[in-house]
Amino acid sequence: MDDVYFFEAYILYKEIIYIVKDYIYIEGCEIILLNMKKYDIYLIWSKDCDGNILRYYGSTCNFTKRKSNHKLEYEKWVKAGRPNNKKYSSFIILDKGDWKMEKIDQIEGERWEARKLEGEYQKNNECVNVKIECRTKKEYQLANKDDITEYQKDYYKLNKDKILEQVKEYRLAHKGEICKYQKEYYNLNKEVLAEKNKDYNLAHKEGIAKYQKEYRLANKNIISEKRKQFYNLNKEKITCECGALIAKHSLSKHRKTKKHINYKIPDNND
Repeated sequence: MDDVYFFEAYILYKEIIYIVKDYIYIEGCEIILLNMKKYDIYLIWSKDCDGNILRYYGSTCNFTKRKSNHKLEYEKWVKAGRPNNKKYSSFIILDKGDWKMEKIDQIEGERWEARKLEGEYQKNNECVNVKIECRTKKEYQLANKDDITEYQKDYYKLNKDKILEQVKEYRLAHKGEICKYQKEYYNLNKEVLAEKNKDYNLAHKEGIAKYQKEYRLANKNIISEKRKQFYNLNKEKITCECGALIAKHSLSKHRKTKKHINYKIPDNND
């Protein structure tokens, strides 16, 4: 069996109409659902002290009952002392006192279809709704990009030490995997990374030069000590293939000189 239906339906088959309840297996028949509901899309609105219209959008299959529930929920919230953790976005409008609730659209279908239509009104109109129905994660991030960025900055400032410690622990625990990934990524994107690095250096030339100058001044003694250590480790004299006697640390520099470039390697047959 490919399809199992758990709702009341009409079966139109060979011009004979049957009413089927509970669940059935239907093959080669046209089905008309009987349990489709009508949903009202409604708007709660009022004006703020500046005369601007505040809007709240919702959907319901019982308009009168939903309106009554909005009022009862608001009254309970006021009686409880207006706690922030129990505040619905519709209360912003109901708190104004002079508010109205009106039907603005209707849809016949399933609950998710009504929520989707409700979400369209919320996305396309300025409203107090915090939750936008049927909105994807990507849509939420795009709509709240600045707020999310600001929150992440504030969170990082407040938890900087904790975050850095977690990153450090993760890197130590996954050192081999990270190195392997970085090496593979670099090899696959070598040219792209080089181009990006070049573009960045050109675009931030002055800033980089300023940073390097400040760094050298602030770390003058450390840089000097490192240079001494490097010199002591590489001061050993070696003989280049061109015959020149040079310090080991100067080999790469020497190979760019005219003397080395013009040197002709002897042919063994000569």
